[in-house]
Amino acid sequence: MTELYLSAVTAGNLKNFELSISKNGIYGIIGRNGAGKSTLFTIINEGLRLKSGQISGFSRVVYVPNLDIFDENLTANDYMAVLSKDEQQKSTKLIKKFSADRFFSGKIKTYSLGMKEIFAFIMTISLESDLIIIDELMNGMDNSMRKLAFSYLQLISKDKIVLLTSHILEEVFQFSDKVYLLNHSELHEIKDLKDAILKINDSPVFAEL
Repeated sequence: MTELYLSAVTAGNLKNFELSISKNGIYGIIGRNGAGKSTLFTIINEGLRLKSGQISGFSRVVYVPNLDIFDENLTANDYMAVLSKDEQQKSTKLIKKFSADRFFSGKIKTYSLGMKEIFAFIMTISLESDLIIIDELMNGMDNSMRKLAFSYLQLISKDKIVLLTSHILEEVFQFSDKVYLLNHSELHEIKDLKDAILKINDSPVFAEL
């Protein structure tokens, strides 16, 4: 069972931030642009130095903050080649499921947005981890590919924690076990989509990292 705890964390635009997740599942994190979602994910990924506080409860996180981290002169197959044997077995199955073998041998710079997201998604869930972060990673996929991606997230969330954010709030509520609204450095569980939309529109905006 994976756990995730942030205690009195101050970094970026988050101050004395608290988060406690004690069981596996999909947890939606929503909020206005600039509310601190990317800051939170960067903190969890240890990409931002803490001014104070502690993070604990997991051993390995996988997070693709944006698609620009991949060298566009390489191919998806180049990246898959450096995975461990077990990770490559996972990725091979996923490549077939997503029909990605039709473009994985081409250079990333030739991919459409949807192709890049399929590649990043396959990479993300193939890597060994006990916590993964899906940050607007599927918005460029067509409906059938997004549906397939969510089915895999639901499957792997039985064994790990998945943090999910997307501007498609309907999908966040449909597939998350719990949804939290980030506002004023605080997370509040929210259960109703209409209520979430109202509160997001009423939320102030802060500068992200």
